[in-house]
Amino acid sequence: MTKIMIKVTRTLKGNVVRSFVLINDRVLPFDKNDEVNVYILSGVEYGITVYCHGDTGGSIEVGVVRSGGKVIEPLKILLDQDGDVEHASDRFTVA
Repeated sequence: MTKIMIKVTRTLKGNVVRSFVLINDRVLPFDKNDEVNVYILSGVEYGITVYCHGDTGGSIEVGVVRSGGKVIEPLKILLDQDGDVEHASDRFTVA
């Protein structure tokens, strides 16, 4: 199996207190950057999950791309209550 590099980006807006992006069970390290490069194996199915906690009007959008373009449509979460916690998930395979 071949390793392929993908880029995972996030865009936070508004009143987001905290957010997490996981590929399978691995939390991605968005420390000081809104972009992380991740190596995955080709032909293997992966799950991606985004969790977001915050107040009304907060939002997060997470995209996954590789050199050939988008891997999946961006995952988007919009918080509609104060103290809200929401999540979105998808599955993908890169050949």
